[in-house]
Amino acid sequence: MARTGRPSLYTEDIVLGVLQLAYDGFTDAEIADETGIALATIKNWRAAKPDFLAALKAAKECADERVVASLYKKACGYKSKSVKFFYDARRGEVVMQKYIKEHAP
Repeated sequence: MARTGRPSLYTEDIVLGVLQLAYDGFTDAEIADETGIALATIKNWRAAKPDFLAALKAAKECADERVVASLYKKACGYKSKSVKFFYDARRGEVVMQKYIKEHAP
């Protein structure tokens, strides 16, 4: 017997898009808003498709790990490469100067 009803939105392209948004740190509600998929649908996929749930959790864990690393770095202080520009009146030109910027905790 043929399946009736609306075709499923659960396609490889949609799932990959959802997982990318989760990896980027979006919540389920934000993913629903961004993709136009109902939040209830995403929750249904989580409940009905164990592979989807595992992949979604893994993507969100990556985002969480990046947040933890960023907070740790900010709490301890860090250095970053930076560039500043200034006008050298003697040479009559704009000069670019690379330097290491220190970010205090």
